[in-house]
Amino acid sequence: MKMSKTKKWSLVALGAVTTLALVYFAKNKKGEMTKLVLNAAKVASDVVKVAEEKSFGGLKQSVIDNIVSISNRGVNAVIDGDTLEYTFSSASGKATATAKIILDSAGDLVFAFLPYGGSAHSPIDFIKKLNEEMKKLN
Repeated sequence: MKMSKTKKWSLVALGAVTTLALVYFAKNKKGEMTKLVLNAAKVASDVVKVAEEKSFGGLKQSVIDNIVSISNRGVNAVIDGDTLEYTFSSASGKATATAKIILDSAGDLVFAFLPYGGSAHSPIDFIKKLNEEMKKLN
């Protein structure tokens, strides 16, 4: 499900305004009302955190983490600006390596850096699964 940037920023603004209002009321009231307001403020801040989740190629970090978990020898994936850094373990499990993936001008996933001269199967498997998930979005 795609969410427009305007909608994302609206959620962030709504969460911020709600949090500020709740904190104001919490400081000016005593007792049970304060506990209720503080709990509501925590929920509002959690909503803002969800709205700020990073994405790469339209895939949210949580979806990418799921793909890592089902990939062969996948360790983790981190979104670093316009680059996705995929870390995987070696066949022996003694070492880890990181492949860097970018989107080209056509919107296709390509390796900016692929360790082991392209002989590692884990990043190739990972990028295939990313492509499948990206096709589901369109």
